[in-house]
Amino acid sequence: MAALGVASFLLAWVFARVPRVIELLYARFISPALIWTLSKITGVLPLSLADLLILGVSGFELATLVLLLARSFRRARRRDVLIEFVARRGRDAGVIVTAFYLLWGFNYSRPPLERRLGWNDVTPAQLNELVHLAMEAVDGANQAYFELHNTTDLGHPTEMTDLRAIEASLDRSWKETAFLLGLPASAGWEYGRVKRPFVSPVMDRLGLSGFFFPWTGEANVNRGIPAVSVPFVMAHEKAHQRGTGPENEANFLGFVVALNADNLFARYAAYIFAQSQLTFAVARLDPARYRQLAALRMPGVQRDLDAQREYWLKFKGPVARMSDRLNDTYLKLNLVKEGIASYGRSTALIISFARLNGGSLTP
Repeated sequence: MAALGVASFLLAWVFARVPRVIELLYARFISPALIWTLSKITGVLPLSLADLLILGVSGFELATLVLLLARSFRRARRRDVLIEFVARRGRDAGVIVTAFYLLWGFNYSRPPLERRLGWNDVTPAQLNELVHLAMEAVDGANQAYFELHNTTDLGHPTEMTDLRAIEASLDRSWKETAFLLGLPASAGWEYGRVKRPFVSPVMDRLGLSGFFFPWTGEANVNRGIPAVSVPFVMAHEKAHQRGTGPENEANFLGFVVALNADNLFARYAAYIFAQSQLTFAVARLDPARYRQLAALRMPGVQRDLDAQREYWLKFKGPVARMSDRLNDTYLKLNLVKEGIASYGRSTALIISFARLNGGSLTP
């Protein structure tokens, strides 16, 4: 089983050389059918099965380590005990890795999203183009905020509305977005519902807003993150659930789905995400223009952005840095060359999308 796990990992690199094969067979049929079935089964449960598996496997491995130490003290041939321990852990890792790739992991070998969509205009944006799109995102967030609260400043960060209604709206939008972008039919399927795991305090310290758990097909969203982040994170993790591997692609698809949703709060979250990405790109080229854009935000919108930033500042530290390094290594091992830097590359996809829409974020 350990060897099979290694073979599965190496096979992903082989498949990356023939991405069309993965796209036509695995990504369009095999993986969606498996993940959809899993997500529907686990979606019946109100709690995250990922919670139980993470805690259960961690507890099992810890108990095994304790037993190993106890046996090593009782027996003279400690080397045999160590060899047995390593062999069994290799077996367990092999099962986990093999299941990962069979269920979902080979999606990292797919062609890049822009190639699958037939987009040719991927030239870098000029400052004026970035400013125009950033201003549209700022205006969109302002308008959505006022429609939500009937004021320019609620006096406190935006609070969560009906989570089920938001998710239902996102699922409807996935069907429309699949048609709009020409995605595989499986992208428009309705998968199992999003879970809010009890390991969220651990996710906070690891700097995770959400995660997709392929072994159960569940999209998980951190319970503690600010409400304004939730709809976009839901859409992002649902993109992974539908076979999207690279983070920039999940960010982009999550943005389009949230922006096209018929739920106002979801659209507000999409504009919040877009303006964060686009104004950051402007700030790197022209800090003065960035300050002008930031000054156009309604006070309530700025309050929500500040709440996002302040939430994650609480958890900055060695654990979060270690998590970033592990995530960076995981992504690079799975053919995402930029690692965690790929999160920010969604800006390029947003710009290409806007060019197809005549220079606008909305079709």
